[in-house]
Amino acid sequence: MPRRTIKKCGKLRGGRTHGGGDSKNRRGKGCKGGWGRAGMKKHRRSYILKYEPDFFGGSAVANPNRKIVKTTNLFDVQNLFDNNKLGKEALFEFNGKVLGRGKLIAPVKVRALFVSDKAKQAIEKAGGSVEILDKPIIKAKKSNKTVKKARKIIKVKKKTTKRRAVKISNKKAKAKVNTKKVKEKKKVTTKKK
Repeated sequence: MPRRTIKKCGKLRGGRTHGGGDSKNRRGKGCKGGWGRAGMKKHRRSYILKYEPDFFGGSAVANPNRKIVKTTNLFDVQNLFDNNKLGKEALFEFNGKVLGRGKLIAPVKVRALFVSDKAKQAIEKAGGSVEILDKPIIKAKKSNKTVKKARKIIKVKKKTTKRRAVKISNKKAKAKVNTKKVKEKKKVTTKKK
């Protein structure tokens, strides 16, 4: 059989504050525990650990002039060559730094912003050439999303022009009906006279 335990509230029945201490303690706001971030390393530590674990212990000051550059290695270049993704010229263009990890067997022309010394030696040893660029390579990309958006805009324009045409034709038809009614009224008034 399950063990039956007496609930705490049963024990506290009859006590005026039901285990809350002074009658001032549970008045809406509760026990405040300090202003602002007071007690974040003491009595509110569990809150910090659960909801804001990165609050304490800031990182070192980062150099504001640092350059974050993409990197690739020689084994990546070799894989591209093996999968015939560098084309007939075996030209590898990269907006970043080529590093010397891995083996390069293929004679590849490498154009990049930066090339490490080890990578340069390996490329030239394999029969390739290295060209260091002054500015990054900018390629114009036509994504399917832009084409789809353009098509949607054209469709919407067509629909709106059709709707406008229908509205205009409806207005013209109403105007014709109104003019006929006015003419009939004039005829009726002239006959009565």
